[in-house]
Amino acid sequence: MLLSSGQACGYAMKSTHAKYGKFAYSSAYGYSVPSGGYTLEQFALDSTLGLSDDGGEVWKTRRLCDEADIEYHDDLPVLVSVWKPFKDVTIKTWLLPSTEEYPNWHTRVHNINAGREVMTAEGSFAICNVSKTDERALRLYNPSTNEGTFPRIVGNYDLDAAGGSAPGSQGAFAVSKGAVGIADLDLQTGRTAMIVNADPNSNIVEKKTVIPTLQHRIKAGNAQWYATGVYAKPANPGVAPESYLAGWESRPAVPSWLLEQIKY
Repeated sequence: MLLSSGQACGYAMKSTHAKYGKFAYSSAYGYSVPSGGYTLEQFALDSTLGLSDDGGEVWKTRRLCDEADIEYHDDLPVLVSVWKPFKDVTIKTWLLPSTEEYPNWHTRVHNINAGREVMTAEGSFAICNVSKTDERALRLYNPSTNEGTFPRIVGNYDLDAAGGSAPGSQGAFAVSKGAVGIADLDLQTGRTAMIVNADPNSNIVEKKTVIPTLQHRIKAGNAQWYATGVYAKPANPGVAPESYLAGWESRPAVPSWLLEQIKY
């Protein structure tokens, strides 16, 4: 897994934001590119933060960084970038790598100053959405088979459907060829955790994928902090399926040097 900030193509290459602008790239899970121009299913926002100002039809992500730098805190390198998905929306993002204590997590912190009302959607890595038992879509997570999702897969905007969403602090995960997940790290933002059923063939590794995602809405004129933990444990040789979620409940804390900057 490679964290990324500042890379960009010198011209408007097709899907350049997906090929260069995401927060992380994985040799196990690959990355996704949009299959179309509408809704979360088509945009397939894995490993990125997307913003929409039209109610969720069109989403913009990080493509170009106004600033990109490497800082060192607690003897760890931290990638820092400043970017603008819209002219009146400025985001500063910190990307913190995994540690020996939390080897399957990386952390993202965002400070968003919104000049307009926006919806936000932040995704983990995408993972195979094919059950090994019957080759159908993943169902609600079943520990006896070590596969499934939490919450269950529903239409992406039907978050009121029973079992289709969870509090952001509880998070969302999917288990098939390993496990991926995303959780709000106790900043009480009110984000909602859910599963995006991405369009087929949007991922460069798997034909069908799902993306655990956190959604929220920011009103015009507001400043919002997000702190996000992203979990990933690939299905490698010697890794027992029973251990895919072994580190899910043990989450990294937001470091003190960042907490000092966060204004609630």
